[in-house]
Order: sequence, then C-alpha cells, then structure tokens
Amino acid sequence: YALVGLFCRPGYEVLDFPCGSGYAWELLSPFGIQYEGRDIHELTLQYARAVYRDLGVAFNEGDLCVPNIRPDFYDTIACIEGLEHIEQEFQRWLIEAFFAGLKRGGTLIVSSPENPQGVSGPSPTNKDHLWELSRHDFITLLGRYFGSENVEIVSHQAILDPGGLTTCLYGVCHKK
Repeated sequence: YALVGLFCRPGYEVLDFPCGSGYAWELLSPFGIQYEGRDIHELTLQYARAVYRDLGVAFNEGDLCVPNIRPDFYDTIACIEGLEHIEQEFQRWLIEAFFAGLKRGGTLIVSSPENPQGVSGPSPTNKDHLWELSRHDFITLLGRYFGSENVEIVSHQAILDPGGLTTCLYGVCHKK
C-alpha cells in the first residue's frame, strides 16, 4: 500500500477493492483521501466497520466478478491481492471496470503473483489463487485497456504461502 500512497492526494476519491480488514485505510488516511473499501466477505466488512467506524470511511460489499463501479469517479483504485482470486474470464471484465471507474488522469495499482510455471493458470501452490498470470499476460491485460505506454510494472519477491518465494507483479496504470 506504500505504492498506492504515492498516488493519493488530499481530497482524492480512492477505492480499495478488495479491502479485507481495512488496514489500508490506516496507511492511506494521512493523505487526506476519501476512502472506500469493498470486499465480498461480510464478516470481514463487519470487522472493518467496527474498527474504523468513527472515521468517516466507507466499507461496502462488492464482488470482483461483478464490480459495479461508478464510471469516471475515482482518482486512484487499488486492487492488491485480488486479481488472482478470480477466474480468468472475470479478470478482463474487472480491469475494464477499473478503467471505466477512473477519472481522466487517474491511476490503478493492481497486483498479481507471477505464476511460477511461466504460463498463466491456476496456482500450483495456493488453491485460493484461481488464475495467476505470467508477466507477459499481466502486461498484455493491463495494456489492453490503458495502452502499454501507460502501464509501468514493479516487481518484488515475497513469501505469500508455504510454496516459498513468489514474484509479485504490480501494475501502475495511468488513464490518459
């Protein structure tokens, strides 16, 4: 979320989808943003609402497969550790919805573990990762909507599960 913070300014409308327990709000709130977190798990949303209830922040139900994002509304959208949890057929629609939801000049920051097999497909080590992308397919997916000249890729290695070291890809996509 430190990467997301680079694209937050006072008054910006920021969508964090999926938001999980809402901890990104703590990291991003010093930027003076209008934060909305969305997640599919009601129990997780209840937790986020209880922890951050008096801070003027919104936590709403949302499904990455049916994103229902207001067009031309957000300055920044973060999709950290979400894309790999939906099937391939929904990933394209999600990125398209994110593109449509951004204002002109807005930025999407989206992550995906790079599939260690070198091809896109289900994770060989994490049953919850329904469709991990190869680096090439990740760049192609993002470039399809934002244009390849408006997509930057940042990567690092981290231990995401007992499978060991994983290369994490972060797409920083600018809507012109």
